[in-house]
Amino acid sequence: ISHALKTRQHAQWPSTSFLTIKLDGVSSFTHLSSAPITTTFTTYLFPFHQGHFDHSISYLPPIVYRPSIHLLHWHSLALAHHLPLQFHFHFRESTMSVEVARLCKTSLLSANVGTGENEVQNGRDFYKFFFTNYPTLRVYFKGAENFTADDVQKSDRFEKQGQRILLATHILAETFANQDVFKAYVRETINRHRIYKMDPALWLAFFTVFTGYLETKTKLDDATKKAWAELGKVFNEEAQTHLKNSGLPHA
Repeated sequence: ISHALKTRQHAQWPSTSFLTIKLDGVSSFTHLSSAPITTTFTTYLFPFHQGHFDHSISYLPPIVYRPSIHLLHWHSLALAHHLPLQFHFHFRESTMSVEVARLCKTSLLSANVGTGENEVQNGRDFYKFFFTNYPTLRVYFKGAENFTADDVQKSDRFEKQGQRILLATHILAETFANQDVFKAYVRETINRHRIYKMDPALWLAFFTVFTGYLETKTKLDDATKKAWAELGKVFNEEAQTHLKNSGLPHA
């Protein structure tokens, strides 16, 4: 445990995290004042606060995440004697996902979707920025390979497409705190784009393009830029995994 903590001592911690310890091959363990329980796979969650165990918060059993439930202190965990244990460390930082989502959603207030002229223009502006700054990527837009910003402004196609792309980014930000839903949406997005035979490296590159666009709409501080980078990283990891599992080219 000490080794695992040392490797993360310089990390940026959210206000509260949970250290998950998985014990493989454990034949039994003993709760305080309870009978031994036989198990083959057990996951424990230990409260972790600013890089240190928070001994003021009690041990939380699997599935129960409410700090108000106090069952067993970390120091009271007793394992049966001479058991072959393999420790796997994973830091559950759900609060970090919530903070990333909050920062991304706040930045998107400058790029809202809707039917009003300002909202519709937000979508047009994305593609005006995109085609002006990344003209080589226009190849993925059949019939618009030579479009300029002026062409985008007058295009019904990109009026609609602009709303679609902004809606997608809003959905990503809104769902990031729920990783199962977020990743399901990533996979669904990949499925919809299979017909375009995109370079798989573009999934991560998109977030560089998008944050560049957002900076034309609002001031992004370092924390917000890092939040979008984290969201893009998780998106890309799931995208590449899904591409690989689907037998498609992946980065």
